[in-house]
Amino acid sequence: MRFAFAQELLSDGFDGPADECRRSGHALALAGGRVFAVGGGQFAAISPPMLQFDLAAGRWTLLNAAGDAPDADVAGCVLFADGRASLLAFGGRLGGGRLSDKLFRLDLRQRRWMLAAQVGPDRPAPRSGALACGVGHRLYLMSGDAGGEHGGGIGCSRRSADLWQLDAAQCRWTRLPDPPIEVAESADCLSGVGADCLFAVGGGCCWQFDLFTRRWSRVPVSRPAGWGDDCFIIFDDEETGSHRSRRLLAATAGGGRQLFVLGCDGAVDSLDTCLATAWQPVPPADSAAVAGLPRYLAAACTYTADAADASDSAGSFGLLVQGGLAWPSGRPLADLQLLRFREQIV
Repeated sequence: MRFAFAQELLSDGFDGPADECRRSGHALALAGGRVFAVGGGQFAAISPPMLQFDLAAGRWTLLNAAGDAPDADVAGCVLFADGRASLLAFGGRLGGGRLSDKLFRLDLRQRRWMLAAQVGPDRPAPRSGALACGVGHRLYLMSGDAGGEHGGGIGCSRRSADLWQLDAAQCRWTRLPDPPIEVAESADCLSGVGADCLFAVGGGCCWQFDLFTRRWSRVPVSRPAGWGDDCFIIFDDEETGSHRSRRLLAATAGGGRQLFVLGCDGAVDSLDTCLATAWQPVPPADSAAVAGLPRYLAAACTYTADAADASDSAGSFGLLVQGGLAWPSGRPLADLQLLRFREQIV
């Protein structure tokens, strides 16, 4: 099977005197027809507020929710849509370089945050920039920055090398077999494929974790030529020094077997996880596509027609990408893009 993607600009920013959408290092989730943006850094003197984008209305609004919410300036947190009724936010980097291990739940119907009581004999250590994906009502969390020379910033010296499963209903953590060191240090994205396995991609390789046998195995497939030898983009921050950002922005799976990976240069590749023979480039359906798409430190999440409350069947699966820094200029971005994947008839 071969695929192409259609690119759609959903929004070019927030309607207001300050563009709260212009942020990076934040988290994105889709639930009940709305896209939620939480945390990150903003290029202004204020902390970025939490936002929601109504796909039907086509506009951003402030996410005004009561209760005990995550710190407004949390960066590198994990955001997970637990069905249509709630969001879960874990970890992140707070002000002053502190790291968080707190879990928050947002009730979307009551518009209320609460600090969740995490259950289990063990739970993940504080971290930011972890890789995560959802499979049903379970969240899988892997690696992440665990503190070091820059206090837990993106690309700091010490990374966690573990894999966790969270039962969203009970907020119970279970530690799974640790990934190989190569996976923990170089993987850029984590994605659930079907209901039985996870795929970790990045650093020029691809690994699979079987959720039933609980074993890691390397997928013997060569990397796309466009990935290059350098796994990270190195950039400088005036306050915290040099950091690194992943070259691959996001991975998502469709149809229970097809894995799509988006790079910071705007290129998309796909892998049939059943055959696992070779990555295939996914071209834009329109030659004008990928304009404004190359970026890093952006937020992304899977798009499905069901989560979007949409009835369309063709092109009803894809990726939502928001904000970040333009590649390679570093210019702050505020747009929200939708990439729809469609199978091509050859």
